[in-house]
Parts: sequence; structure tokens; C-alpha cells
Amino acid sequence: MSAAFVLVTVFARLRLPWWPIHPVLFLVWATYPIQQFSSAFLVGWAIKAAVVKTMGAKGYHGVKPIMIGLIAGDLLGGLLWITVGIVYYFHTGQTPQTYSIFPG
Repeated sequence: MSAAFVLVTVFARLRLPWWPIHPVLFLVWATYPIQQFSSAFLVGWAIKAAVVKTMGAKGYHGVKPIMIGLIAGDLLGGLLWITVGIVYYFHTGQTPQTYSIFPG
């Protein structure tokens, strides 16, 4: 049944320019990461829709570097704690506390 949903959405994505549903949705539908990050995806979509509606394509391309910077900053924040854990391990020989990107 899931394969049918994927195939229908693939066909619709290729043939109908207005089709909003991406086929990857059905591959990750009930996974833990989607449950945790779906609200972030929804907020990102809402920001994009608001920017495109109010400022058009030019505004969208103007805001894109800011959004990429936010994502890069988040990733660098995680990298910082990974580096701190490596230094801690080599200095003390003990395993540091774990750092997880998933809540809970």
C-alpha cells in the first residue's frame, strides 16, 4: 500500500507542477526523527511561504543566506560539543557525557 502512495505521488510530482506532496513523506512517515522535527519543518515551510508571498522570489533569494547561516550555526554548535568531548576524553581518559540532537 505504501509503495502505491509513493508511486502516485512520484507521478503527480513529475506531471503536476502544483502538486505539494513529496514522495519522501511516505518513506519517513512514522519514524522517530519526523515525530521530533515535524514542527521545525512546519515552521520552516511557514517562513518560506510568508517570505515568498510578501517579498516574492527576489526576497526569497535575499533571505536564503540568513537561513543557511542559521542551519550552519546550529551544526557548528553541535560540532563544538563533539570537539569538547574529544578533548575531554584525551585529557581524562573518561567517556564524556553524551550530546544528542534529538530532544528527550
